[in-house]
Amino acid sequence: MKMSAAGVTDENEIQGPKRPVPGKYHVVVNAVDDTKEKLNATIVEYQVLAGTVPGQEGLTLQDNLWYEKDTGNSGQQHLRFAIATGLLQPDTEADIDLEDAIGRQVIIEVEKRKGKDGKEYTNVAKYGLAIWRINNPEVVDVPRYNPATAPAANSAAPGTTAPATGPVPAPATPATGTPVTGAPATGGPVATGQPAAATDAWGSV
Repeated sequence: MKMSAAGVTDENEIQGPKRPVPGKYHVVVNAVDDTKEKLNATIVEYQVLAGTVPGQEGLTLQDNLWYEKDTGNSGQQHLRFAIATGLLQPDTEADIDLEDAIGRQVIIEVEKRKGKDGKEYTNVAKYGLAIWRINNPEVVDVPRYNPATAPAANSAAPGTTAPATGPVPAPATPATGTPVTGAPATGGPVATGQPAAATDAWGSV
């Protein structure tokens, strides 16, 4: 295996992928792993498009939606994720595929917390429940992605593996929903293709 440590002075400089700092962000769902091969959880990767903290665009965050230990059933995290991404409408029941959320946009709140092992982790706040529909009135003040004013990304552009050299482009149009193409930098619903409910079924978290 060929490796390069060019520019690295010691091992302490290697800290793994940079994660977004605590704040609220407009994100795109980059990946969903529901195989349970690695964890008893659905592993979701989000990528920042815009947010309350400047300079985080392009950074990614991985979060786990845990299955219940005793029954193996999906839990509250799965339900909130499904409603926020528009896979499931409030007060309905349906068979859904969580991987259909890839490419959809939501608002999340990011926090840092200490785990039982004493290490610090970056996660979706409120134990994975701080996720909202893009047009939820509770998060109307969170800045939205605007391609005209977007700064350079910190990593690969959404849905790609190539490094971004300019503003983060809008993610590709998913099977349902639409990309953000000209949303104001702050306020207002932006993903008009995602199903909307008159009120948030979950309210504040």
